[in-house]
Amino acid sequence: MDKSSSCESETRSISDIYRQRKSPALVTFHAIGEEAAGLVARYPNKVYSQVRDLIRKPFDYVKKFLDSYYLSFDVVEDSRGGVGIKIDDGVTVYSPEELTEMVLGYGMRLAEFHSKVMVKDAVVTVPPYFGQVERKGLLQAVELAGLNVLALVNEHSGAALQYGIDKDFSNGSRYVVFYDMAYHHC
Repeated sequence: MDKSSSCESETRSISDIYRQRKSPALVTFHAIGEEAAGLVARYPNKVYSQVRDLIRKPFDYVKKFLDSYYLSFDVVEDSRGGVGIKIDDGVTVYSPEELTEMVLGYGMRLAEFHSKVMVKDAVVTVPPYFGQVERKGLLQAVELAGLNVLALVNEHSGAALQYGIDKDFSNGSRYVVFYDMAYHHC
C-alpha cells in the first residue's frame, strides 16, 4: 500500500514506523503491515495476506488460490457462497472485506498522524483485473474503514498520476513510459 498525503496543495509521501513508504498488505491480530511481515515465517497460519484478492470470490476459487500460494490460513464458506477467514482462535470468522478494512484503517491512521488532520475522503486504486463485483466489495471495505470514496482509479493510472502530480510540463512535449512489470504480491 503506497501512502501519500496531500495537504494545502503540498504532496508528500509518508512512511510507516519503519520508515518504509510502502507497507505490506498483511494482517495479524497482533500487528499490521511491516510488523506482520516479521511474523510470517514463525506463524504462517496467523498472518493473513492476499485478502484483497479474495474479495467477493467464490469459495472454490479461493481454496485453489490459497493452495497455489501455499497459504495455510483456514477458510470457510459463508452464506453467500463466498469465503470467510477463520482466525487463529478457531471461532471468529472475518470476511476479506473486513480484513482489507483493517489494512485501509492502518493507512488512514498513518496519514492522519503525519498530516495532523482527520482523513475522511479517499481515492482508492484498484487492480486492473477487478470486475464490478470485486470493486463493490472493495468499496464496502473502504466504507467499513470509515472513509468516503471519491473515486476508484486503476492502479496504473494511479502510478501515472503520482508521477505527474508535481512535475512541470510547460516546457514542451514529453513522453514518459509507464510499464507494468507484471502482477506480484508482497
